[in-house]
Amino acid sequence: MSAGIIGSTGLVGNQVLKALEKNDSVDKVYAITRRAVDKSSDKVENIIEKDSANWPEVIKDKLDGGRFFFSAFGTTRAAAGGIENFKKIDYGVNYAAAKAAREAGVSTYVLVSATGASESSFFPYMKSKGKLENDVIALKFPHTIILRPGALIGKRENSHGFLNSLGEGLGRLVYPTPLWCLLQPTHAEEVAQAAVHLATQTAPAASDGEKVTIVGSRDIIKTATAARGH
Repeated sequence: MSAGIIGSTGLVGNQVLKALEKNDSVDKVYAITRRAVDKSSDKVENIIEKDSANWPEVIKDKLDGGRFFFSAFGTTRAAAGGIENFKKIDYGVNYAAAKAAREAGVSTYVLVSATGASESSFFPYMKSKGKLENDVIALKFPHTIILRPGALIGKRENSHGFLNSLGEGLGRLVYPTPLWCLLQPTHAEEVAQAAVHLATQTAPAASDGEKVTIVGSRDIIKTATAARGH
C-alpha cells in the first residue's frame, strides 16, 4: 500500500517518515517537499517541488488510488511573517493537499493539528487550525484521523520563535510530572508513532461510512506506547 506525506522535513513529519519507512504495511512512500529530505529506505520517493502551489497536482499524480496520506505540514505566525501569511500557508497549503488527496482516492487522511484547535477560538492560531480540521472532515475521507498534541518536544533544525521555544522548554520540565496536564507535552516521535499506528491498524470497513478519529495528547502517548509493543 502506498502513502503520501507533506511536512516530512519538519519536527513531527520527519518522525512520521521514519515510522513509515519501518512499517511493513506500507510499501511505497511519496514525500513531497520543497527541499531534500533525509531517508533511509528505497521505498521512499522524494518529490522535490519548491512551489507548494504545485503540490496538489503532484499528489493527484502520485497518490492515484493510494491508501494513506499524512500531513504534518505547518508553520508559525513568526515564521510566516504575520497571521494572514500564516493562514495562507498553514491552512491554504494543507487544505489544497487534502482536497487533492481526496480526489486521488486516498482512503485514510491523517492530520497533525494542535491541542485547543477550534474554529470558534479567540486565538487566531487555534481558530485557523480548527477551520482546517472542519474543512478536512467535510471532504469525507473514508477515515479521517486528527491528532492534537500539546507542546511538542524534539530536536528542531531551526527555531520557530520564542513562544515555541518556551513551550518546548516548559514541556520538557513537566513531561514526567503531575504538572503534565498544564501543557500536555508530547514527544514528536510519539505523535508519529501514533499517527502511523492508527492509520495502518484501524482501517474502517466500507460499510462504516465516513469515520473521524480525533486523538488528544494523552491518547497519543498511550497509542504510541501500544505501537512500540505491537
